[in-house]
Amino acid sequence: MGWLDGKVALISGGASGIGHAIACRFKEEGAKVAILDKQKPMSVPDSSDFCYIQGDTTIVEDCKRAIDETINMFGGIDCVVPNAGIFDGLVRFDKIPVDKLKQCIDTIFNVNFYGALLLVRCALDQLVSRQGNIIFSASTAVVRPGGGGIVYTCSKYAIVGAVKVLANELAPRVRVNAVALGGTSTPLAIPPVFSNILGRYPTREERDEHIRADNVMHIVLQPQDHVALYVLLASDQAKAITGAVIPSDGGRDVV
Repeated sequence: MGWLDGKVALISGGASGIGHAIACRFKEEGAKVAILDKQKPMSVPDSSDFCYIQGDTTIVEDCKRAIDETINMFGGIDCVVPNAGIFDGLVRFDKIPVDKLKQCIDTIFNVNFYGALLLVRCALDQLVSRQGNIIFSASTAVVRPGGGGIVYTCSKYAIVGAVKVLANELAPRVRVNAVALGGTSTPLAIPPVFSNILGRYPTREERDEHIRADNVMHIVLQPQDHVALYVLLASDQAKAITGAVIPSDGGRDVV
């Protein structure tokens, strides 16, 4: 018996990184899993309990199609994990040209905030009818500076605000929580508007050393290090938890 037996989950950004680790663990715990991503998954389980839907969370039609395909495949949706996100490369505010500021903000917020809320809104009727739950991917960038530049950090503050408001509005039918992720050793999707400002970006090895030095456990966090919290929050064991933003960061906020 798994923690998620009988559950159906839809995970955005599940083709790689943290989202893929969540999807694989959910399946191991007995859930039927649908992934919505623009890219094909790095690996696809040979299972009738898994499906991949190609699409973009910022496009209404793609989100609606993902909901419909998940329901057609598995009969409903119990959990939505709006995990798709992009990073700003830690670009400082004073390095953003004035004429690029709006583009920088729109680019990050379109994916990290609007895309997350759009997917949730399209799935809301299902979640209400099945007394399901939502698990956002937040960030410990909102706890202490250095986890992102100003634009990324503010997009994650917006997610924390959404958790609080939606947990209040949707209770008692739907639980709403978030995992506040610390820096993790994953490939980073940095839009061209930011990479053009950055020039050279640190290598994977350099980023890993920064992650290690930035938490009191001195560990390089890997995607699989976070998934247990998502399993807990998606399960019936967490029926008393809503409106929570739970850190998974190696103790970054006490450095």
